Amino acid sequence: YLVYLPHTLIRLVDHERAHSARISVEQALKRVSVAVNASSGRAFFHDLTRNIVDALNVDYAIMGELIGNAKDRIRSVSYAHEDRILSNVEYTITDTPCEFLLNQPSSVFPEGVRKFFPKDKHLQEINAEAYVGVPLRDNKNKTTGLLCVMHSKPLAKPDIILSVLKIMAARAEMELERERTEAALRRQARIVEQLGEAVIGADIEGNIKSWNRQAESLFDCSEKDAVGKRLTDLLPDPDDDFVNRHFVEPLLIHGNHFIETRLKRISGSTFHAHLSLSQEKNNRGEVVGIIACCRDISTRVHAEKQRREAQQRLKFHVHRTPLACIEWDLNARIVAWNASAERIFGYKEAEILGQPATLLVEPKMHDKIKEIFEQLAHGEGGYSSTNDNVRSDGELITCEWYNTPLKNEAGEIVGVASLVNDITDRIRYEKELKASKDAADAANRSKDDFLAVMSHEIRTPMNSIIGFADLLREQATDEDQLETIEIIKSNGYALLELINNVLNYSRLDSGLVTLEKRDTDIELLLNEVDEAMRVDAEHKNLKLNYEFEDDLPRVFRTDYLELRQILLNLVGNAIKFT
Repeated sequence: YLVYLPHTLIRLVDHERAHSARISVEQALKRVSVAVNASSGRAFFHDLTRNIVDALNVDYAIMGELIGNAKDRIRSVSYAHEDRILSNVEYTITDTPCEFLLNQPSSVFPEGVRKFFPKDKHLQEINAEAYVGVPLRDNKNKTTGLLCVMHSKPLAKPDIILSVLKIMAARAEMELERERTEAALRRQARIVEQLGEAVIGADIEGNIKSWNRQAESLFDCSEKDAVGKRLTDLLPDPDDDFVNRHFVEPLLIHGNHFIETRLKRISGSTFHAHLSLSQEKNNRGEVVGIIACCRDISTRVHAEKQRREAQQRLKFHVHRTPLACIEWDLNARIVAWNASAERIFGYKEAEILGQPATLLVEPKMHDKIKEIFEQLAHGEGGYSSTNDNVRSDGELITCEWYNTPLKNEAGEIVGVASLVNDITDRIRYEKELKASKDAADAANRSKDDFLAVMSHEIRTPMNSIIGFADLLREQATDEDQLETIEIIKSNGYALLELINNVLNYSRLDSGLVTLEKRDTDIELLLNEVDEAMRVDAEHKNLKLNYEFEDDLPRVFRTDYLELRQILLNLVGNAIKFT
């Protein structure tokens, strides 16, 4: 009996100590739980650390979160000393007892903690002797923070403190997770509100249960008025078959679905919208509703309509234009070919696509074609030229080419466009016209030369006739003879005038007229004109006189013959039409 008594006593003592420790833990937990159960958020963390200090009779309690990309720093969420909440601190956990909590379930140093971690300035500042800490983990069992206590004296019962901290850490983890969840929800709510799209939530029956600000603006309807309505109320014509075929069935099969359709505002006006539908699921993966995101795409739809119409018009003009429209890639191969190109070059679109540009020119032009395409590929502007080209039947034709590089939206050159005009007939007509003109000009020159020669040859004998008439006049004494001589002389002058007119016309037409300026006695010239035209005036019973002002100079420098001809023409017309 005496042999077993010490062992029995030891067991009784251990049992009593365990019972006492359990009671101490329960009392501490009860005190902490009562104090913090009524709070949440930051207030919860402050109450937790403050009451841990009070219940466990320690100097300091810290609850902190890991921060930084490497998760190597701690920022306190709540820092309690006695019954006070201190300012939050931030420190690196390297070479501190907190570092153990990254990979261990606890970090316990009942005494001498400063000796173990001499580089921990915080322990030195608060003169800590003991340290007990536990990690805080998220729902993925990843360490996100810590809960620890520090005391200026050695701890007699660190196991009790560790048990309390583990239980309180579980409660703190729940509160942190709740805060993170609420923060995520608030962030999602802000994102939903700040999205440029209307976001609508509905239950599984299609009844609207949420409606963000963009939805209010897009549909001209407040959330209060929208909640409770059905999603089908947003369709202009809510046909059940259309809804099932385009909304319900794709959503059930794929889990999400998008469609571009027309939607209706509360005012009744409609607009083009991009509508994205997805299933809303609970934590068990069950479909509990529908999330609809939509945005107004009326501007885009209108722009696309205009672009399609412009493309149709362009396509119409390209196919109807008499010019060949050809498009090339950067390797100088044909990728587009209109009807006029078929007519001009004789190749059908199916047989020419993919063929090189050298197919349309003579072999001697191959190097020149490569040079042109290299310039266009480097964006060195357009290029126009007139070339001889080869048709499919081998016939040579002459064409005008207008080439320009094609660029995409980024400004990169992706090809070349060419407009081609067949000018073979025009060049032939121009050559024929030039030949006809040259022949006509040659005929005119021959005629002018003939008239000039003939007029000159005729004028010489006429001057002799007029001269001999003057001689006869000096010798004649009979009135009848004198009158006959005057008639001969008058008609001679008239014929000479006609010959001079023909000669002058021929000289003008031949470009041979040159003015010969010399001193001319104007009064003498007027007297000659008077004598030459007087007989014609008398035949019409008209009086022909001229007057010469006394203050006018008698001599002018001019072309005597041309001025005499002008005056004869003027006086002759005056007599003729008076």
